[in-house]
Amino acid sequence: MSGASPARVAALLTLSERRRRNGRVRDIERMSKQVGSLSAVDRALVTRLLMGTTATSALLDSLIDERLRRPSSVEPRVRDALQLAAFEVCYLDTPAAVAASQGVELVRLVSPRAAGLANAVLRRIASEVRPRVEAARGRVADGTFDEADLALVSG
Repeated sequence: MSGASPARVAALLTLSERRRRNGRVRDIERMSKQVGSLSAVDRALVTRLLMGTTATSALLDSLIDERLRRPSSVEPRVRDALQLAAFEVCYLDTPAAVAASQGVELVRLVSPRAAGLANAVLRRIASEVRPRVEAARGRVADGTFDEADLALVSG
């Protein structure tokens, strides 16, 4: 793939700005020139990525950290990109390979040397976590769920 999509780049810039300013993501999104210049469809993707990533950030951090040797050494901008991509891999209908590839491209934008790490982490999340989320969704739909299933499908 030849780089991250403009919507994903705008989502990453907005999420990073929220972290730096400790602000509300919707306020920062509304003020973003990058988001404002996108089509309605792309703006909707940005909003979904931002709202979902923000709402599930603790779970996403745990999923990412479980797949790293030294979680504390991950740069904040790399973590922002990994969170966005992990959310998309687990909770959106984007094909897992596409979401992981786009996540690698996002990481490459902020830290080219971390692209290999991103690839390994996101591919593992796609192969290990996405099936768990899909199975939990099925149990919730069937009414045979437990608290763990509800926590996992909260994205």
